[in-house]
Amino acid sequence: MDNAGAPAQIPLWEEEDMEMPSRKHKTADRLLGLAGASEPMRRAKAAENRGRHSEAGAAFEDAGMPVDALRNWRLAADFEKALELAKGTAQEDLKWLVLTEAIMRRRPDGIQDRLTAAERRRLSKAMRLPLPS
Repeated sequence: MDNAGAPAQIPLWEEEDMEMPSRKHKTADRLLGLAGASEPMRRAKAAENRGRHSEAGAAFEDAGMPVDALRNWRLAADFEKALELAKGTAQEDLKWLVLTEAIMRRRPDGIQDRLTAAERRRLSKAMRLPLPS
């Protein structure tokens, strides 16, 4: 097939641009204070800064940083993963969340149509815990 008259192919990058990713990574590492950090830690911090908390939780675990992993699992609302790392009152809170979610998933089909007004008020009141934001 003849390509006469067709525009020349435009390269996606020039030869000298091949170094660009490493320069960008070094700049990002400096900005995040990660110069010399391990690869799992870099991945974890980058994921956390992007709000990708599930990914960050896993990467922090890989980096051996359970406190940071726990924070991210909780921010991702992954109760089960967080529960594996939690201790003390955090562990109690997460057990309660897992139990509450399990109970809510086992509600009978169509119950919302059968509850009386008083039952709805009581359930609603119970769910309105004084939780500061």
